[in-house]
Amino acid sequence: MSKNEENGMGARETLRNYLMEGIVADLFTAEQTCALLKQIGQNAGPINQANFGALFGPLQSVLTHSYFLSVAKLFERPDRKYPNRSIPSVLQLMERSSKDLLVTQRQVMFKRLASVGMNISLLWEKSDSEITLEVVRYFGESLPSAGLATSCGMSKALHAVVTRRDKVVAHNEMIDHASLPQTTWLEIEQLILYAKGFIDVVGIGYINTAFACDDGHFFLSQDANMAANALRRLLMKGVLLNS
Repeated sequence: MSKNEENGMGARETLRNYLMEGIVADLFTAEQTCALLKQIGQNAGPINQANFGALFGPLQSVLTHSYFLSVAKLFERPDRKYPNRSIPSVLQLMERSSKDLLVTQRQVMFKRLASVGMNISLLWEKSDSEITLEVVRYFGESLPSAGLATSCGMSKALHAVVTRRDKVVAHNEMIDHASLPQTTWLEIEQLILYAKGFIDVVGIGYINTAFACDDGHFFLSQDANMAANALRRLLMKGVLLNS
């Protein structure tokens, strides 16, 4: 355990750093690039008719690489040599700092836990440390893993994302891209939803920060869509779109 995790405040601030500089940042990038890709795809006809395919084609490729990279980073396994700020790393931090982390908004966090499917009936009488370990256990058991691609839908999607990240984005391997495991945009979005649920629980429970409202609306999604909305306005201003 590092020195800044040896007391409650240190553990909390470390957790805040993992969330804000890691998961939240990667989620924002994932949502932003996805929104841009959708905007381009939805308007491919007018873009090509106006002879702007030479611009938007490479842009799509860059955005797709960024999308796969940011989603893969959310679920990266902890590495002692190269520490990261992924969901598994946050769970590891919470487990080893369980005696130092305080549950700041117990009732609200329990409501969030129930919304992601956890049975909270036995949590009310537990100590903060015990609650933290139960949260770690629950998310640890439901966490998508590229190694579980044959038994879990989200893990299958993650396996496809990580494989493409490793073999196409990070390394230009001599392989047929058609042979890579396939997934859909909808399946990848399920991974993003999982990450949103996770930070919503941990954020409100341990660093007193709400990332979503009670109906599940993720606050940063609107900001993440700003670039795509600006692109749409640009296309409309260029008379590429009629409305």
